[in-house]
Amino acid sequence: MIANIILIGLSYLTFLFIGFMPIIKERNYTTGYRTPRSMKSQELWDFAQKKTKKVALILGQLYLLTNLVVLYVLNNFVEINENYTFILIVIPLMILFFIILIIWVEKSLAKYEKELNLTKKQED
Repeated sequence: MIANIILIGLSYLTFLFIGFMPIIKERNYTTGYRTPRSMKSQELWDFAQKKTKKVALILGQLYLLTNLVVLYVLNNFVEINENYTFILIVIPLMILFFIILIIWVEKSLAKYEKELNLTKKQED
């Protein structure tokens, strides 16, 4: 039980790290939220970095809460070997939350890109 809580806490720190990491100002190929869409322009890059931080903090809280609820249910209502909890629950949840993060940011980026394009067309 204690080991699982420690592992959940460590994986939660990943979301906090992303959320509190300084914003990377210049586009690069090593750090930051890097997708083809976010690399198209500096405006999209800046938006993606800020959005990723916000979304990571929100999802981090949900991730922690979800894991604690699942851990409570497993320990009180389901008989499962404690050693498998991390492999069967914590890691898949972390992967799921990172997929949600990417989808959330990409949808926001697409919307922002469309707004940027509309603004540029109006200026022309």
